[in-house]
Amino acid sequence: MRTLQFFLLVAIIQFFAGCKQNQSEIYLLPDGFKGKVNIVFNQIKGVPPKYEGGKRAYEIPNNGILLTQFKDEYRIVKHEYFYVDSLNKRVPLRLFNDSSFTDSSR
Repeated sequence: MRTLQFFLLVAIIQFFAGCKQNQSEIYLLPDGFKGKVNIVFNQIKGVPPKYEGGKRAYEIPNNGILLTQFKDEYRIVKHEYFYVDSLNKRVPLRLFNDSSFTDSSR
């Protein structure tokens, strides 16, 4: 019975050690942007990876399509969304829904 408990404990430790940590990503949208955003990963000629405070930062162009050199990863992520104006001022988007965009900050 102790052997079984030991192997179960080792399996649990390996599972959690193999999981990636929760991380954050920042999405920077042009001021007033409306519509869908598409991010295409693993693009050799795409935008080089950019980080802010250890967080991936995605600067979405006006057409809503970002080609990036970031590798696609599957993990639990906290998303942060901001409008960015011409003076680089950021306004957080308080509510974001994939199916219908609603900005409650305006």
